[in-house]
Amino acid sequence: MNPRNRVLWFGAPPTPHERRAFAERNLVLEHEHPTGEAALRDVCGFVMNAVPPYVDESAMATMKFLADAIRHGALAFLLAANDAAQGLLQDCTPVELRATERIISRTAPYEPSEYAERIARHDPGPAYSPTLSVTAAGPPVPSNVEFLVRRAFGDCTEVHLEPLDGGLSATTYQVHARLQQSQAGPRPMPFFAKVDTLAKIRSELRNYEVYAASHIPFNLRPNLDTARCTEGAEDGILVGNFVENSRPLWDVALDGMGERAIHGLFEETLMGWRRQAYQSEPTRGHVANALASVLRYREILPEHVRRASEFGPIVEPAELLMRLLNTPEQTFYVGPSHGDLHGRNVRVRRDDAILIDLANIHPAPLCADIATLEVWLACQDPGTLHRGQDLEQWMAVMRTVYSLHVLQQPIKPGSLPHDYEWLESCIRQLRKVSGEVCACPEEYPIAVALNLASRARYVNDSEGEDGKVRRAFAYYLACELVNAIVSSVRGGPV
Repeated sequence: MNPRNRVLWFGAPPTPHERRAFAERNLVLEHEHPTGEAALRDVCGFVMNAVPPYVDESAMATMKFLADAIRHGALAFLLAANDAAQGLLQDCTPVELRATERIISRTAPYEPSEYAERIARHDPGPAYSPTLSVTAAGPPVPSNVEFLVRRAFGDCTEVHLEPLDGGLSATTYQVHARLQQSQAGPRPMPFFAKVDTLAKIRSELRNYEVYAASHIPFNLRPNLDTARCTEGAEDGILVGNFVENSRPLWDVALDGMGERAIHGLFEETLMGWRRQAYQSEPTRGHVANALASVLRYREILPEHVRRASEFGPIVEPAELLMRLLNTPEQTFYVGPSHGDLHGRNVRVRRDDAILIDLANIHPAPLCADIATLEVWLACQDPGTLHRGQDLEQWMAVMRTVYSLHVLQQPIKPGSLPHDYEWLESCIRQLRKVSGEVCACPEEYPIAVALNLASRARYVNDSEGEDGKVRRAFAYYLACELVNAIVSSVRGGPV
C-alpha cells in the first residue's frame, strides 16, 4: 500500500514557518490542488486556515470537501484567527461530523508544530483503490460497504464477498481476495469483513485487544488483520481471518451434536473469562439489576404482552423487573460476558467451539452467557414447527424445561419428546455448567426469566405468525417463572 503523506490546505496560504514544520515531518503540503476522489487517496491530513480575508464564500465552500477527507481517514484541523471565524467553520462542518475526534479546532494563537506533528503521527489507514474489482453473491453491496472494502483491500486486484449472518446493525461478509503483490502467492486464506457504526467497530476492536488477545486461545477466536481495519466518517470496517470449514453451533445442535460443542465452548473457549471471576469475592446484590440490560423492559413490545395474556396471568414488564428487585439479594460471581451469545455467534470446527462477534462484551454474572444461549436455542424455530400441533408440542416442552423445579436440578435424559432430544442434550449440558458457576439457587432461574422476557423485545417478520406466538409464550413463561421464584424465596404465593 502506498504511503499516505499528502496534506490538503485550504484558505489562507501557509506561512514559511508552517511549510517548514510540515516538510520536516516528510509531509507534502498542497495549497493549490484539485478536489474529488482522486485527490484523497494518499491524503493523511486536511487543514482549513480561516484567516481574513480568506473567510469568504469560496473558502467556506471547500468545507464540503471535509466530509470526504474524513471518510478517507484524514485528520483535520480547523484554524481560525478569532472566535467569530471559528464559529463560521463550526457552522459549515456537516452535522454528522461535529462530534468526531478527527476534526480538531484551534483559534489563534496556535503553534504550527502542533498540528504538523499530530498529522504526521496520525494513521489514516489504507488508501482507497478505484481499480479493485468487487463482486458479491446475493444482493448488491451497499455503497458505504463497498467504499470501506476498497480501502481495506486496496492492495488486492479483486475481492468476492459472500454475505454472512450479522447483527442487527452490522453487515458481515466472507471475503475471497487476490493480492496484487505477495511473495507467498496471490490467494490468501479467506477473510471476514464486518461493517458497522464507528462506535461499534471501535468497541469491538477494543474488546479483541482487552478480552480476547490474552484470555481466549488464539485458535478459538478469529484473529484481526489490524492493517485492514479502518474507519470512515460515520462507520468502519473490521477485518480478520475467517473461520474456515466451520458450522454455526445452531446447525450442529440440530444435528444432535450440540452437547459436545457446548462443553468445549465453556470448558475451553471461555474458561479464561471464567477464571477472572474467581480472582475476587462473589458479589452480593440483585442478579436482575446486574442483568438489567438483558430485559430492557421499556423495549418490550405491547403486541407480545397482549398476546401473552391469552396464555394465562401475566404482569407488565416494569412490574416483572420490580418483583425480582424486591426479593432478598443474591450472591453471584462476575466476569466477562459475551453479551450476545447465540447459536450463530459460535462456529464449530471439529472439536473446537470458536467465538465470534465480540462487539458486546461487558462484566456480568457468570450465568449470563449460559442463560442467553439456552433460551436462544429453546426459542428458535428449527424449521419443523409449521403446524398447530407442533407449536402446541413446543409449548409443552417449554413448560417442562422452564418450571422452577426443573431449572434448579439437572434435566434427566428422556425428559423431552423424541423430536426435542437435540434440545434436551444442549440444555442438560448448559445446566451442568450453570450448576458449577452459580453461587446461589436463584441466580440461574432469574437469568433465564430475564432472557425469556427479552424475547418480546423484537419482532421478526421472517418468523411468521408462529414466531410471534413463541415470543409471546416466552414472555408468559417469564412471568410464571418470576412468580415461582418470588414465592420460593418468600416462602409462599405471590
